[in-house]
Amino acid sequence: MKKAGFWLGVIAFIVIALIPAPDGLSREAWITLALLALMVCWWVSEALPIGVTSLLPIVIAPLFGLSTVQEAAAPFAHHIIFLLMGGFIIGKSIERWNLHERIALNILARIGSHPASLIAGFMITAALLSMWISNTATVIMLVPIILSLAASAGYAGEEKVRFTLAALLGTAWAASIGGLGTPVGTTPNLIIISFLEEAGDTRFGFVGWMKVGLPTVLIMLPAALLVVTKWGPKLPQHAPDGATTLFRDKLAKLGAMTAPERRVAFTFLTVALFWMFRRVLQD
Repeated sequence: MKKAGFWLGVIAFIVIALIPAPDGLSREAWITLALLALMVCWWVSEALPIGVTSLLPIVIAPLFGLSTVQEAAAPFAHHIIFLLMGGFIIGKSIERWNLHERIALNILARIGSHPASLIAGFMITAALLSMWISNTATVIMLVPIILSLAASAGYAGEEKVRFTLAALLGTAWAASIGGLGTPVGTTPNLIIISFLEEAGDTRFGFVGWMKVGLPTVLIMLPAALLVVTKWGPKLPQHAPDGATTLFRDKLAKLGAMTAPERRVAFTFLTVALFWMFRRVLQD
């Protein structure tokens, strides 16, 4: 797959580059399309590490006269890239020390044991965590908890399947919805902010985005919960056995907060406050 993707990308680049540019399209734009085809092939096949492929414009653009090295490299030092990188570093730190699992279990242990309440707890947890860390990492962390609960809840047959499906679907939706809440919740948010800034629209700083993103989350999350619990798979009518006990047992296994967890929590809160009040501090 990797070797095929590598050569497919090379062939696509050469073929497009050798074909004359269509009317109305400059030669530079046509070579840019060839570069895009090459990068897509290599990204999809992972013929080279994704980061290496991402650096191809710095080589190809000057080589074919599309830009200078300085112009090609400048976007890689855009402040949005550093904001995105900072969000990734904090998110990975939270995952590394299981702080996200501790937060999730504390919420779930207090949410109630009715099937709809449990699904609401999973969705609220997924949305809150996805505002700050990867949507994928959030769901991956919650899925084993959902499956453990479904396996030990006393449900059987169709009841177990319906509860598991509703919980998994709700959690996946909530993670995507929660990612809209903050600029660092998901990469497209920062791309949109960067595009707007380049167009002269500076309204969407961190707080400016949250003024739009949080109300969106607060509207979409209950709507998604309603769809999952009322119009989705019919949920069991009785509460699962030992749900709260399961969450508390998992929380007990984590033990007291370790020093690295406390440091990560402090760093995360500090950075989040700086993100939200940056303009106030600058003024």
